[in-house]
Amino acid sequence: MLFYRKSYKVAALVLLASASALVDAQTYFSALLPHPELLKPVLQPGTLAQEPSTDIGLHIEILSGDRGINIIKKKTAVKPVVEVRDRNNLPVAGAAVTFSSPSDGPSVIFANGARSISVTTDATGHATTVGLKPVNLGKFEIHISASFHAQSAASTMSMTNALTAATASAAAAAAGGTVATGAGGAGLSTGVIVAIVAVAAGAAAGIPIALNHHGSTAAAATPTVTIGLGGTGTVGGPHLKHGNLRF
Repeated sequence: MLFYRKSYKVAALVLLASASALVDAQTYFSALLPHPELLKPVLQPGTLAQEPSTDIGLHIEILSGDRGINIIKKKTAVKPVVEVRDRNNLPVAGAAVTFSSPSDGPSVIFANGARSISVTTDATGHATTVGLKPVNLGKFEIHISASFHAQSAASTMSMTNALTAATASAAAAAAGGTVATGAGGAGLSTGVIVAIVAVAAGAAAGIPIALNHHGSTAAAATPTVTIGLGGTGTVGGPHLKHGNLRF
């Protein structure tokens, strides 16, 4: 009987030691992991670990206005246009969009007289604002934020304020960009600006130049570009019609 009693005591001690070791091991591994609950999807039977979500949700696409060149003396600025899209890359109508410009230095003042304005996207997901007034020379960024149903997104576009139309056109021809043509207008692209500069230079030098219907000075099949030294041709003032230059 004494032998069996000792055996029971030994077995109880072994079980107690095993339980204590298990608790110590669990405490040790929990201390090693900053978030031990992350092991639950792996440790619990019948539960698969989930892959992290790659859903980007709401986002903003810049349609126009980026690298815009505004003209201070004309009080004209390139119109910013953005499109808000959802996680499926579909346009979002009714999203709140805010355009914000720097509070000092190179900037623009919006039509409401402030450095920030809020609008709502239309049925195509587009948002824009007109009547921007450039202030102070130099480069700056407009910050855009959008929100819809507890989701939000942000983006930026760069702009430059030039003093005159001549300096704006020169900057666009050298580095690319869009020059403002009217109050909050869409502006002229770099290709059209280069064409205007070429025609003006040719007229000043007595070289008649004809532009094709794409506004390019390069040779085209119809109509043909003609350049003649000492010619008697004349060049009329350019005007815009349906987005093309005509003379």
